[in-house]
Amino acid sequence: MKPASAGTPGYDVAIVGAGIAGSLMAAQLVSRGLRVVLLEAGDDLFFDTTTGVSNIQPLLERYYGSIYKVPNSPYPNLGHAPSPTLTTLNKYYVQQGPLAFGSDYIRIAGGSTRHWLGLCPRLDPGTFQERTLYGRAVDWPITYNDLEDWYYAAEKELGVAGDDENQGLAGVPPRKPGHKYPLPPIPQTYSDRVVAQAVEGLTFQSDEASPPVPVQVSSTPAARNSIPYDGRPPCQGSGSCIPICPTGAKYDASVHLKRALGVDPRNLEEPSLARERVTYIPKAVLKEIVLDDPEALHPKVSELVFKRSASEDDNLRVQARLYVLAIHAMEIPKVLLASRGQRAHGVANSSGRVGRYLMDHDIAITHARLSQPLYPFRGPRITSSIEGFCDGPFRRRHSAFRPELANVGTAWETNAPFSNVIARVAQGLTGKALREQVAWDSTAVIHIDAMIEPEPHFESRVFPSRLTDHWGLPRPEIQYRVGEYSQRGREAFIKLVKAIYGRLGAREQDIFEVPGWFGSGHVMGTTRMGQDPKTSVCDSFGLTHDHPNLYLAGSSLFPTVGTANPTLTLAALALRTAHEIERRLRHGLPA
Repeated sequence: MKPASAGTPGYDVAIVGAGIAGSLMAAQLVSRGLRVVLLEAGDDLFFDTTTGVSNIQPLLERYYGSIYKVPNSPYPNLGHAPSPTLTTLNKYYVQQGPLAFGSDYIRIAGGSTRHWLGLCPRLDPGTFQERTLYGRAVDWPITYNDLEDWYYAAEKELGVAGDDENQGLAGVPPRKPGHKYPLPPIPQTYSDRVVAQAVEGLTFQSDEASPPVPVQVSSTPAARNSIPYDGRPPCQGSGSCIPICPTGAKYDASVHLKRALGVDPRNLEEPSLARERVTYIPKAVLKEIVLDDPEALHPKVSELVFKRSASEDDNLRVQARLYVLAIHAMEIPKVLLASRGQRAHGVANSSGRVGRYLMDHDIAITHARLSQPLYPFRGPRITSSIEGFCDGPFRRRHSAFRPELANVGTAWETNAPFSNVIARVAQGLTGKALREQVAWDSTAVIHIDAMIEPEPHFESRVFPSRLTDHWGLPRPEIQYRVGEYSQRGREAFIKLVKAIYGRLGAREQDIFEVPGWFGSGHVMGTTRMGQDPKTSVCDSFGLTHDHPNLYLAGSSLFPTVGTANPTLTLAALALRTAHEIERRLRHGLPA
């Protein structure tokens, strides 16, 4: 890869952010001969720039030594590009209102795939047409069928393991004939199989106006190798997918970042043309988007301004034919709105929708004590889910929900098994009696949570705060709400999960609902796509309605979010946009 060069013109595309969307797009565009500059706030790649070999041992040691084992614990919280960490969210976030936003992310090369679980379900078809089908929210400007080929392409790029036998189960999105998963499914855990047997024949009616739905346990697709794939080994069942896979079986965006930079370990036998086509600039924090004529109706972006240090004079100016912002659903609206020197309402914001409709999959957590051991902690954290309530006519009245069978005992809600030890020692147990009791306490439990579909609210938003970070850039200020629509979905889930626990033999007094909402780390919806420039920020390719050479990428584009983890969808959209950008530049369309 070429060294960084400040102010160098002549790039075809400038991509800001080396997370999954940015890295995927950079790899695609570079492989097709386009000249790309890729800029990243993080200062470490965590792999060798000559061989591409990952260097995760220091990260593992940092994680092992952390008191709080949260998703960001292996990674440094950069002073120049701070990240919200679950134990200290408000050191970066500025929160307003009674409900705090509970999800984190990380600003390093590879983005939040550095600490993700790897789950890759598709959005259900109904989520793309919620207004048409259920009179709720809005429709996407594209349908599930428009994205199906790109879903399949993304599954191959990430290496998604899934069960083709799931087709036909309630709620599982359809696949085109021949579009089989690239890898066989991750084996389901023992506890998943016990639950699947227990619920056989069970149906559930989520409300009085909806038909009963069969309760069926299905394998959850994951970007985690079940067999060797793409130069990575199969999963060893370490159970530490969040935050870091010790073997490299789980996909993260460094896979495509290495390809973009020409240091893919699989291709070291031949000099890579990618190194001649890409410029990578680390420790570059986007400060401002500059327009060529701010007073024009649809001005072009003329350059991007980046800070390289705390000094006001240490700025980098980058010019290209097209620009892509792929820096997370919190950071994109923050910088668009902070570029107020260009337009009073910010860049790309003639609709007034930038930063609006902030969404997360708010998680409801339950667990139960059982009279039989289910042996959690063996294998990945989640291998199965119940998809039947991701879509249906009930969405006219309450949100969809997606129960997950979590292989973590009660670690999330009670910090087990450590809390089990403390509790039993306090009761006076020692030695063999302590070991046996803690073993029982830790294994004769089951945790089922659900990702609850959020409804997009105009009042839920992120915007640049007057409070600043170390380099004087605004922190994200957040207003967030969860409405009655989602609350009713939670109530339906609680009824379902009690029926499941009953099938497992749990008594009423041994079933527990953890109060409150928990963030899933799925930040979405702050620059929604749409056909109408008056009510959306960009089109289905992420091209902003206001500026003909500025694209946005990532989960901020989602108008609605259903119940599926967002990564596969944002990857499919990124591949689709990269193809459109190449087509546009190859055919000499206006840039």
